[in-house]
Parts: sequence; C-alpha cells; structure tokens
Amino acid sequence: MIKLNHDPVSDAIYIEIRALPSARTVEAYHNIMVDYGYDGEIVGYDVQEAIKNRHFVEQIIRLHGGDVIYNLCGEDTPEIEEVQKNTFDF
Repeated sequence: MIKLNHDPVSDAIYIEIRALPSARTVEAYHNIMVDYGYDGEIVGYDVQEAIKNRHFVEQIIRLHGGDVIYNLCGEDTPEIEEVQKNTFDF
C-alpha cells in the first residue's frame, strides 16, 4: 500500500512506496528526492513544495499503481477522495 505523509507547514509530502529503510537518496528533480532501499529499488519520494509540484505527485502515485484523487490546493480544500484500491494516509 502506498502511503502519503503531508506536512502542511513545510508543504512537503513523503510518498512511501515500501515500508523499508532508505540506503541512499538521489535528487531526481528540483525539490524531488528519491529514496532507494538496500536492494536498489525505490522505497519512497520526498516532494518539497507539494502544491506547486502536485502534478509530479500525481505522476508518482500513478507510476506505482495508485488510484487516488486528492486535492493539494491549500488549507481551504483539504479533501481526499479514495478511489478503488489504495488508501493514502496524511
């Protein structure tokens, strides 16, 4: 199960793909870090400026089989709608 952990104060999201420790972190794109496990596979993504980078967040979730529609438009609309198979925790 994919998990999202959102910090509204820093506007950062951690997308946990696998609940394993990170062996190394690589900056894949400005404000997007990728954590790799000891087996070389991705364990998670750290996305800074999540509202600005929400399209990257959506692409990451879809890449890993997520089916969640969510809104990162700020404090006025903190809505999450679960669709089909995955549950995301904020």
